[in-house]
Amino acid sequence: MNRKASRMCAVLLMLWSVRIASQGSTGAGKEGPDQDLYPDSVAGLQSQMDELIHLVNSPDQEAFLSALDTLAIPKPHDWLAAHFPIYAVDVLQKDYEHAFAGYRSHVWWVMGNFAKNPAFGLKVEASNIPKHLAETGLEALLPRPDGGVRVQNYRISPTLSPYPVRL
Repeated sequence: MNRKASRMCAVLLMLWSVRIASQGSTGAGKEGPDQDLYPDSVAGLQSQMDELIHLVNSPDQEAFLSALDTLAIPKPHDWLAAHFPIYAVDVLQKDYEHAFAGYRSHVWWVMGNFAKNPAFGLKVEASNIPKHLAETGLEALLPRPDGGVRVQNYRISPTLSPYPVRL
């Protein structure tokens, strides 16, 4: 994935690390009855991470794997088409799928390895918003979201030391 696509996907992952209840769907384009479980807030993402920790230690691993999908943008193609120039949507969709698969795999690995410790926990905190894309140079060529996109950035870190990973 090229640099501009990587940056855009990182921004998209930060934007949607919490499922947006008002979208009315869960996961990577899947509908579900629990669509309003996690509010669009630090507390909502904290609840979502706590639930993932609970599920990874349960015997029902299908529920855990399904819960990982709730970290995705609901109906990503529709969301991208609603907020980005149409010429960029297909490329952004492919890049998002690739970036989300990597993020999902990382969360799965962290949870699977560290949540075995009953004292393991994650802390969600609001973090600084990334700088806006430059108006000149290569960043000026990137497709930009419309004004309706609210950027949120969270830091997710383990509550116990010496865990050297972040989500």
